[in-house]
Amino acid sequence: MLLETTGACFSARCCVCGRVNHQPDRSSLLLPNPTNDPDITISLPGISSFQPTLHNSITSKSITSIRKNEETENKSNGQMAVYGTGDDWRSFEVFYDSTRRTQEAELLSEYPDLPRVTFSTVASFRTECKSHWSGLINGQGCPYKAYIGVTEEDFQAIDSLRESRNCVLPRISLLYDRSEGSMVVKFMVGVAHESVGRLFEWTFKRHLSPQVEELLTSTGSARFTSLAGRSKEPDVSWKPISRVPDTEWPSMVVEVGVSGSLKMLQADLRFWLRESGGQTKVAILLHINNHLHTILIERWEVCPQIRPSKLGVAYGLSVRAAQTILLDAHVQYNGQGLLIPAALVFAGVALPPGVQPGQFVLSARELDNFNNRFWSERGVVQRR
Repeated sequence: MLLETTGACFSARCCVCGRVNHQPDRSSLLLPNPTNDPDITISLPGISSFQPTLHNSITSKSITSIRKNEETENKSNGQMAVYGTGDDWRSFEVFYDSTRRTQEAELLSEYPDLPRVTFSTVASFRTECKSHWSGLINGQGCPYKAYIGVTEEDFQAIDSLRESRNCVLPRISLLYDRSEGSMVVKFMVGVAHESVGRLFEWTFKRHLSPQVEELLTSTGSARFTSLAGRSKEPDVSWKPISRVPDTEWPSMVVEVGVSGSLKMLQADLRFWLRESGGQTKVAILLHINNHLHTILIERWEVCPQIRPSKLGVAYGLSVRAAQTILLDAHVQYNGQGLLIPAALVFAGVALPPGVQPGQFVLSARELDNFNNRFWSERGVVQRR
C-alpha cells in the first residue's frame, strides 16, 4: 500500500507543527494518524538514499490503506517498508505490508490454490499426512496442505509427535500463525528434496574460502517466529556467526520444492523477506521438475522499485525475484552465475577482510556441476 506525500505531509502540511510547506526534522518524521486513533503511531527514521528500511512500528493495529479520504481497517501487527531519495524530500512513498487484512485466514491467502482442511485431532492429522504422503510418492497431489482451526495446544502436540522416538509422520515442515490458527504443511517428498538442499549447501560452502566459511553458521531448518506470531522452518539457512542470540533470523534461506509447488515456494520466500523484520536478506528457491529434469533457481530480495507518481518519480520496495536460472539435465549450462551478494549474507555485521559487497557468485561451471551431480544420483541419462 502506498502513501504519497510532499515532504512528509498530507496536502503539503507539516505533520509536526501543522504549517503549510514546512519540512520537519529529517532525522525523525511522524506521519499524521489517518484514523485519529491514539493506539497507532507511525514513525519513520531519516530516509537514506536508496537504502530500504524495514519497520515493525505498529504495535496494536495495522493500516491497509493510508491514502487520503480512504477508510482504514483495524488489524494486528504489520510491517512498514520505507524508501526515499535522501536529500530530495519532494517525493517518497510508504509501502505497507499488512499482516492482517481481513477476518479470514490471511496467512492462507498467500496460498490460494490450497484447499482448507479444518483441524480436528492430532490422530486425524497423522492419518491425513500419511495418506497425503502416499499420494505424493505415487505422483499425485501437491506437496503442501493447509489447515485452519489449529490451536497452540494442537501445534505443540504436533511438535511432540514429530520429536518422538517412534514418530510415524512423514518428513514435513510447518508454517503456523497462532493468532489465526492457520497452518501450512510442506511435505519433503523423497530423497530428491533432501539431497538437492544439501548439495546446494555443499556447493555454496565449497565456493567460500575457509576464512569466510568459518564466519558463517548454518541454522539449518531451525524454526523462527515473527513479532506477529508467525513461525516457519526453512530447508537450509545461514547467518553470520556474530549474529546472536539464537532468536536472530538467518540472513539467507533456501526453500526446496518439487513439481507442482512453484507458487507455494514463492509464497515461502515472501514470508522470509516480509516477516523477518529485515533480518533475512536473501531467499533462494530450488524447484525440481522431475518430468522435465530441470532445476529452477530463483534469488529473491527486497528490491527498490521506482514508479511514476503525481509528484514525479516515487520510490518504494518490492519483494520479488532478482535473478532466475534454469538448469536442464540434458543441456550443459553456460549462462550467468548465481549472485549471492556478500553484503546481504553478512548484513548487520562487517564484511570479512578482502570480501567485496558483490562477491559470492556461483559460476556457470559450479552450477553445471551441481546440476550434473544431482541428476546423476537420480539415474538420469547424462548428455556427456
